[in-house]
Amino acid sequence: MFRALLIFTTMVFAATAFAEEPAPETVDDDRAPYAPDRVYLTFSARHLNIDPTNFGRAQWNEANPGVILTWEDRGLLGEDFSLGAVINSYDDPAIFASIGKLWDLGDSDWRLGYVLGVANYGQNARLIGSQIRSSDWIVIGGAQIEYRNLFFQLQPAGTQPGGGYGAVLVTGLTFPLGG
Repeated sequence: MFRALLIFTTMVFAATAFAEEPAPETVDDDRAPYAPDRVYLTFSARHLNIDPTNFGRAQWNEANPGVILTWEDRGLLGEDFSLGAVINSYDDPAIFASIGKLWDLGDSDWRLGYVLGVANYGQNARLIGSQIRSSDWIVIGGAQIEYRNLFFQLQPAGTQPGGGYGAVLVTGLTFPLGG
């Protein structure tokens, strides 16, 4: 049911993302003050050197559809703020909030930056090393690189019981919204 709702929401955002609408109030740079500037659509999360059996699973869910809305350059230091929902690696819905910053790499189609946030993983939060106290929330984030409309985010997962370090590679598409 949540997957169907997520797919429907993605289609609604895609259909309305480029629709013209007058903004009743605008900020200094002519953006609507509360409208998001960008949408990210996540598709997958590849688990690198992370054994699912150490987390009570036979395998990971690596198809992770999601929708993330981002308000760009809205922080005091030009940070981006994001809110989103995805189907996580445990095959459960997860909501999250994050802050980050991306910089253009010269005069190219590349952008590089970071994202740091929190996500609600429900009871599975207890299995993750970045759990916030005994809550259902975990810390997420990492380095992000974008090329045109593609994005890749590498989230470190720390040392693993089998040795070495693990990471999660999130991939998807991104599109600017509005004007």
